[in-house]
Amino acid sequence: MSSTGDAYDAKNGYFQRKLNDLGTLTFMTINQLSDSTQDYLKAIWLAGEWSDEPITATSIAQRVGVTLST
Repeated sequence: MSSTGDAYDAKNGYFQRKLNDLGTLTFMTINQLSDSTQDYLKAIWLAGEWSDEPITATSIAQRVGVTLST
């Protein structure tokens, strides 16, 4: 369990947070994330996992093959 109280439920494939700021139960399954959101999260995780360099918007954009907006 993380310091924020999040626990990963491997059987159902989601992180579950016991209570949010309003005191209600909240969770989201991986299947509820769009493909592009999953791509961004994977790029961020990989960048942090394999490099000590700071993760920037530019590096994420390069990893997912998009250009930054102006």
